[in-house]
Amino acid sequence: MFANIGDMTWCLNLGHMSARAIGTKQENKKAKELYKKRCDGGTKAGCKFYKILDEQGIK
Repeated sequence: MFANIGDMTWCLNLGHMSARAIGTKQENKKAKELYKKRCDGGTKAGCKFYKILDEQGIK
């Protein structure tokens, strides 16, 4: 995946795709990991979506 090679612009998009099952099965855990990576990279949107999944109890 693009996120694995450090392209942070893809983390948010892949997170959305995983959370919404767009082109893949729904994987909220994977989405949360991608949002966290993007949040750690300094993007407020990544932090926002990470927090939403965290509040939903996604581990």
